[in-house]
Amino acid sequence: MGSINNIISLYLSDINDVKDQYALVIACAYEHLNYLDITPSKLAIIRNQNGKPDFDSNIHFNLSHSADKWICAISSYLVGIDIEKKRECRRDLIAKRFFHHQESQFLQENDYQAFFDVWCAKESVVKCQGYGIFDDFNEFSVIDGPQITKHLQGMSLYPLQIADQYAGYLCSQVPTTLRFSDIPKDALDHSTLKVTK
Repeated sequence: MGSINNIISLYLSDINDVKDQYALVIACAYEHLNYLDITPSKLAIIRNQNGKPDFDSNIHFNLSHSADKWICAISSYLVGIDIEKKRECRRDLIAKRFFHHQESQFLQENDYQAFFDVWCAKESVVKCQGYGIFDDFNEFSVIDGPQITKHLQGMSLYPLQIADQYAGYLCSQVPTTLRFSDIPKDALDHSTLKVTK
């Protein structure tokens, strides 16, 4: 295990329980800092130049939701997370349009079984970098030989097993230890929040 500051806390919830996702993020961030034995200052959420929400301090977060699941990652470093419920779609056409040719070939050779894993890995990378899926999404590949890479452009990629029929990936600026944690009990009812632009 690396430095205690390399720990990323993950908080998973049923989307129907999430009334105010940013208030919930703040509560989870306080729980994460408490776990690290760091006295937190007051946290506020701002938006970066690309519109990505983040804290106004040296702690970072990223969110994802799909179908009935919601997940949040809290870290001392930039982080990106994506989850997707596996469903029917035109995987071949989506891969051809949005994925790198190496990824499309990999998926075609494997009957598109890892489609949502590749999608989540790619989206976690661009979210970690603070971009959107239309910013050069097809100009990089998360495939390394016969599998999804564990390292890309100095970042680390981690597959997530959150529930049956879900794919998930987390991307971190540094190698890290993942810690799944319970959402603080009073956080789901939390209603005060400050989000600035």
